[in-house]
Amino acid sequence: ILLKHLTRVIEIAEKYGYEPIMWGDTFYNLLTKDYRLQDGQAIPETVLQKVPQNIRLVYWDYYSKDYLRYYNKIKAYQGFGRDLIFAGGAWIWTGFTPRNRFSFDTSLPSIQACLDLNVQSYMMTLWNDDGADGSDMAALPTVCLAAERFYGHDEHIEDAFFSLTDVALADFLLLDLPCDIDESAPSDKSNRSKYMLYNDCLYGLFDYVPAAGDGEKYVAYAQRIREAAKRAGRYKYLFDTQSALCDVLAIKYELGIKTHAAYRTSREAVGALVRECYRPLRKRLRKFYETFKKQWDRENKPIGFEIQDYRLGGLLQRVEHCAERLTQYAEGKIDALPELREELLVCNESLLNGGMFYDFRGMISANPL
Repeated sequence: ILLKHLTRVIEIAEKYGYEPIMWGDTFYNLLTKDYRLQDGQAIPETVLQKVPQNIRLVYWDYYSKDYLRYYNKIKAYQGFGRDLIFAGGAWIWTGFTPRNRFSFDTSLPSIQACLDLNVQSYMMTLWNDDGADGSDMAALPTVCLAAERFYGHDEHIEDAFFSLTDVALADFLLLDLPCDIDESAPSDKSNRSKYMLYNDCLYGLFDYVPAAGDGEKYVAYAQRIREAAKRAGRYKYLFDTQSALCDVLAIKYELGIKTHAAYRTSREAVGALVRECYRPLRKRLRKFYETFKKQWDRENKPIGFEIQDYRLGGLLQRVEHCAERLTQYAEGKIDALPELREELLVCNESLLNGGMFYDFRGMISANPL
């Protein structure tokens, strides 16, 4: 069925003078016991015979930091007997915050493998998964690094980046901070700035992730990003969005833990938490919404922002409702909050080691939307 469809698509493409390309794992992963070849394993002849000659294949991979993984797979792909395209990735697709450091660490070994094996075509992908929260422009450091490495000038990446953007590379990389709890740790693909933003104040599916004091780090992050924004010129809007997000996370990141602790302490503690955290949080969320909206309008068509309206608008209303419930308890108008009596369970252990949680629907509730 696939080959019949593919043959027809190729005929149409050639009719209009196009050269078709396609993701190669459609073929690479065929006809093995687990439907996936191991790194370096030769592609069976039965698979090679199925691939039309007049199509180019793309080996996509933006997850690994291992040079040998890229080298071995490129060697295997070259067994198809045609020019190979490699597709790497500049990570903007897991939330509001880019992951340039992680993109550096995955791009450099893949580029080196391409150079060593004479792969002439390299594609840098920027996906828009789960709402297109991320900014294309926030990935400029990764795109610049890839180009400079291919041209053999990556030792001058800082100079090249500044000449192209008028912004210091070190400043631009501060946009990654909202997803970094420990800057000295190895880079990872964590999107904690998104899933902790949407983490419910009372149910707190991810309340096992923060450690005491993590929220304070966002106070410092916000200040550093605001200082860099003064030097960011035409890219200032990116820094405004991330600093506003840090202002939110300075309260929101540990809010679930603090809410449970206050509930176990006293009604007075709950009332104080509403005054000190919930009320300023609403104001900061509105500011983040406005800065993010400006970023969206600058880079995107308006189509699609309705999703952000529903998400961020829903978050604002949820914070309002939680504050109302907590106030009622603090004032003795209700006897208990069943939401805060549930045992906190670990729903995804990978988040404790820099993993990512991908789907908005699973961030806000364990209940189906």
